[in-house]
Amino acid sequence: MVAGWRKPRINGAYRINFENYVTMDQARASLFNYMESFYNRTRKHSSLNYLSPNDFEKLAG
Repeated sequence: MVAGWRKPRINGAYRINFENYVTMDQARASLFNYMESFYNRTRKHSSLNYLSPNDFEKLAG
């Protein structure tokens, strides 16, 4: 878990990356969705010879 998760609470809402969330569960779900659907698919992995999974699949397929 990221240190300081509870600190960005402002006016009863959590603000992370310019989005407001009423509950921490909403913020966690949004972060999980971002990481699974975008970040992990586009970042470069050393195990894939520094290619993103998307690029690796294009080369392999």
